[in-house]
Amino acid sequence: MKTNTFLALWLILLQACSSTQQENAAIPGMYVRQFHNEFGTGWDTVVIEPQSGVANGYVVTHHIQTIRKGDDQVATPMRKELVLPSTWNRNEKVLVTSRLGRKYTFPQKDTLMLGTARYKRI
Repeated sequence: MKTNTFLALWLILLQACSSTQQENAAIPGMYVRQFHNEFGTGWDTVVIEPQSGVANGYVVTHHIQTIRKGDDQVATPMRKELVLPSTWNRNEKVLVTSRLGRKYTFPQKDTLMLGTARYKRI
């Protein structure tokens, strides 16, 4: 009886650990999107990497490039880079940045959402 109980608890623990590892392995990667609107064209790249020495910690590097529409002039591309430490919230399934409070969600496999912006994993 004790052996069966021990075996059942061990299997439950093993399953919990493997699901956490699968969840954490699905987060890191490079996600991209391109957008067009009345103000111009742009490209976003979000790179998510594990943060060494921090449990559930990640570093989100957000590269943004936009070319604004103007008065028939060639506009200079504007580039911006944000490096944001973040934490994975297992309960809400959300990656939350420490500094700006941005929430990155993963609604489907190979898809990242930041607000209404949808990014595809490459």
